[in-house]
Amino acid sequence: MLEDHQLAEVLHADRMPQEQVDDLVAEANRHGGLDNITAIIVRIDSVEQPEADTTAAMPAAARPR
Repeated sequence: MLEDHQLAEVLHADRMPQEQVDDLVAEANRHGGLDNITAIIVRIDSVEQPEADTTAAMPAAARPR
């Protein structure tokens, strides 16, 4: 198992996601994890922010029953 600082070192490297996955698996193997090593890295280039909801929520006491 890798420590958080070891994961951070690999994840902060300027490499493609597949290269980072390969590095994580290799590092896990070096630390004795010879079975069931799984790594998934997803790169998100941008995130669209949703438009602000301008409708006020109805207080629970005012909701119809």
